[in-house]
Amino acid sequence: MRQLKLYLDDLYRVLEEGYDCSRSRRKSGTFERCLFMKGRIIRVVVVKSLTQWSDEEVWFIIHVGEVHGK
Repeated sequence: MRQLKLYLDDLYRVLEEGYDCSRSRRKSGTFERCLFMKGRIIRVVVVKSLTQWSDEEVWFIIHVGEVHGK
């Protein structure tokens, strides 16, 4: 995130407003979203999990990157 000069609210925007951009099948509970912002396409991958102490559903950001053209 720091290298791409992104903040948590930027990632939230990608997850809320972005489109599904997975290039291959992902494990169940893993989602990949992309959004054109700040002059580039940003990709965010999150995975659904549960907390150990209360079984509350949480989401972990496992990847943030920039999509490069072909």
